Amino acid sequence: MRKGKSEIFSLICILIVLILSGCGSSSSNNSQPESKVFLTPGSSTVNPGDVFSRTVKVQNVGGTFYAAFDMTYDPKVIEYLDATEGTFLNRNGTDATSFQAALQDGKQGRITIGMTRLGPIGNVSGDGTLLTLTFRAVGPGSTSLAFADPKGFKDSANQDVRIGEWESGSVTVQFFLIQSFYLHSSKSLKYSSLLIPAVRIHDFIISRPISSYFGIMIGRLTPSFSKTR
Repeated sequence: MRKGKSEIFSLICILIVLILSGCGSSSSNNSQPESKVFLTPGSSTVNPGDVFSRTVKVQNVGGTFYAAFDMTYDPKVIEYLDATEGTFLNRNGTDATSFQAALQDGKQGRITIGMTRLGPIGNVSGDGTLLTLTFRAVGPGSTSLAFADPKGFKDSANQDVRIGEWESGSVTVQFFLIQSFYLHSSKSLKYSSLLIPAVRIHDFIISRPISSYFGIMIGRLTPSFSKTR
């Protein structure tokens, strides 16, 4: 009887140890941050005509030798200007690399990006900056700045490097509240306002005898005049 109790006690102890070790293993796995590629800043608002940059960064990435992916955006809202290689693959300029970033078919809307380390210099791991992209705001509205067709990351043996998350961004080109005024020959001043895209502002002089009145219109407002005597 005593022997049976001893065996039961031993089994219980073994089960407790297994459960605790399993929890520890699970906790250890969950504590490891997932690898990702992301933009910084993730989202922002700019003015029409502004030139601005977005940085593509990596976090907790395993041994990497090569990276390639596309980025898409609305060409009616922003236009791509240039790209500069970051310091992740070249280890702050210590190692030789090859870097390319160009518009697909020479058309705004999609950028094809590729970069690789050169020679028998091994892989790089961890966090860092892949590249910086420069854009200009050209039209009102919002656009995503999204990773597309990720060809992925590979190591020096041409094996895939797992990326847990691709985190895209967005850009908003803001509107302005524009005020217009009409100066009548009677020297009365009339105001009105309209929310319009700043990049579409155009002004012109209404073609009427200046002795009657002088008017200026901004945006798409329709002036309404009544000649006074």
